[in-house]
Amino acid sequence: MSPRTHDHGISLDQAKQLIQNHRRSAPASGEQCGYFGRAAFDEILAQKGCAGIRFYHARDASGTPTLIFVGVNDAQVDMLDGPIIENHVPCPPNCGGTTLGGG
Repeated sequence: MSPRTHDHGISLDQAKQLIQNHRRSAPASGEQCGYFGRAAFDEILAQKGCAGIRFYHARDASGTPTLIFVGVNDAQVDMLDGPIIENHVPCPPNCGGTTLGGG
């Protein structure tokens, strides 16, 4: 299946199970989730020729896991001249409204 036609959807039950799987191996004091405003993704997707968004698993200077997001073109090549985002709002402490992970 082509990345452009891949069905990315999962059920609510599948999402909950994946989150539980992660939490079983994550430190109890670690982040549960993070938030990005829509504008960050809109900025990536608004680039001329942008066909989607790729994420990279990463770690900050203290070793905390994070994600990096970058646009990709139709050839699935990273668009490195455009916006690259990471600076999410972490939960905890900013957890208002989180329900999917039971937080």
